[in-house]
Amino acid sequence: MFRFIRDHHKCVGCGKCCYCKPIVVNPKDIRVMACKLGMSVKEFKKQYTEKYPGMPGVSHFKEESPCTFLDENNRCKIYDARPDICRQYPMRPDRNIPGECAVVRELVMSIVDERGKISPQSLFIEQLRRKNKNENNI
Repeated sequence: MFRFIRDHHKCVGCGKCCYCKPIVVNPKDIRVMACKLGMSVKEFKKQYTEKYPGMPGVSHFKEESPCTFLDENNRCKIYDARPDICRQYPMRPDRNIPGECAVVRELVMSIVDERGKISPQSLFIEQLRRKNKNENNI
């Protein structure tokens, strides 16, 4: 299922994912973002992050709703230096389906069978349907 979502997710730029909490960043993320902004790691940490409770070496953005790097057009101001959690979206580490994303919700609903379950058969049927649709549009 997660591979299906990854392969078929097409971002529409609504920016709702940038309202998720917490936006967790690791030391590598912090180094990359600090470099992008021309700041030292220490400056970046002080201005933008705080320690994530109970997880040594992990921080999160102080201002998260929306993400401090979301601009007025729902675009990331540091897109090429965005954190890993943003790069992996919509494949979240907790393996939950992101409810804020209408595109992902629609994808999931397309593979739910008549019993409300995601079965290998319903997933296979939707993959075939999409393949046939793409071939007919060529």
